[in-house]
Amino acid sequence: MKKTLIIIGIVILVVLGAIGIKMLIDNNSTEEISTSNINNMNSKTEKENKNVTLAGQNKGYSSTNPVIPQGFKTIDTEKAKWAYTDNNKTVVQGWNEGLVIEDQKGNQFVWVPCSLDSEKEINGTKIAKYEKCCARSSGFVDSTKETTVDGVTYKARPVENEDAQIAKYGGFYIARYEAGLDKLITEASTNINNVYTKIPVSKRGAQVWNYIDYTHSYVAADKMINDKSKYGNTKSGLVTGKQWDTIIKWYANSGIIKLDEDGHIVSQDWGTYKDKSYSVSGYFFYGPEEFSTSSTSSTIKWVLGEGEHKANADDHGLFHASGLNKNSIFKNIADMGGNVAEYCSDYSDKGSLAPIPKRGGSARYKTGRSNGSYNDVTCCTGWPDYAGFNDDIGFRVVLYLN
Repeated sequence: MKKTLIIIGIVILVVLGAIGIKMLIDNNSTEEISTSNINNMNSKTEKENKNVTLAGQNKGYSSTNPVIPQGFKTIDTEKAKWAYTDNNKTVVQGWNEGLVIEDQKGNQFVWVPCSLDSEKEINGTKIAKYEKCCARSSGFVDSTKETTVDGVTYKARPVENEDAQIAKYGGFYIARYEAGLDKLITEASTNINNVYTKIPVSKRGAQVWNYIDYTHSYVAADKMINDKSKYGNTKSGLVTGKQWDTIIKWYANSGIIKLDEDGHIVSQDWGTYKDKSYSVSGYFFYGPEEFSTSSTSSTIKWVLGEGEHKANADDHGLFHASGLNKNSIFKNIADMGGNVAEYCSDYSDKGSLAPIPKRGGSARYKTGRSNGSYNDVTCCTGWPDYAGFNDDIGFRVVLYLN
């Protein structure tokens, strides 16, 4: 009898132990499921909010801790590194040197830190104010022009308030390179380039997109980054006067250029201009000696150079593919000075026959005052909005983060 009770007791203990083990397993399974659910929730949150900092946070954006837009990855360059310098993860090492991001197609953009406060300084570095600072651009205002193509409306200025982005993020992204064509064409003309079917790229060595008018340029700029499934709410557009001038002020604060009190450049010893000695190896073209904006048949030929070619080798100047002139790259932004002049989205509200500004000057002319106009990085020359048949005018794209 006693032996039987002992056996029953042992069986009860075994059963209770088994139940306890099962409960423990069940509890652990519940914890694993909960953890999995939390991870799924976090993943869902990240999918809904993919604009993040380098630390992966969707908050804490600033000039020194730039936002990384959805659909883009960080790219380190020699001077601009994506690495935190502080334990709090608020200061990225290369924040003031031109941090680069890149999308899946290889398009690259550069971070421009700026502020709505002209007196703001960060770690002893003066931050450029987001405003028009160049006197030559003061005669142009925000554009309200828009065009409908295939039922879609594109605007020269795709946002109502540029300042809102600066207040939230502490800067903006501009295309690293002049707008280029994704496929090489050995001959270029208005008939070929002035179309609504192409989408620009921002890549080194891309054939620069010239022979395009103002309307086609802002439509192309709007179409470049405009896929919500890839980029979320981030979109692209044509560079504005505020953005161009903010970069000018950024350059001035960094000693790259020197401005007078009116925002005019004092001197410029770099860029792709007719009188500057520079060399490139890659695709280039010579502009025709005579050109008429009334003609749509003028054609230029792109040639692959086997060696180095200088701008002053031809009396009419030499234009090159995007980003080839090393002496025209500052803060990782290529060709702000010269090569092809670039449309800006602003326009003149003074009844001008040349209401559209083109910026930066072109390789067709020498730096300084030429043909009655200034030709340097601060250049802001009016241009007819109906004219798009010039070989020395292109455009550049910026990102708008909503």
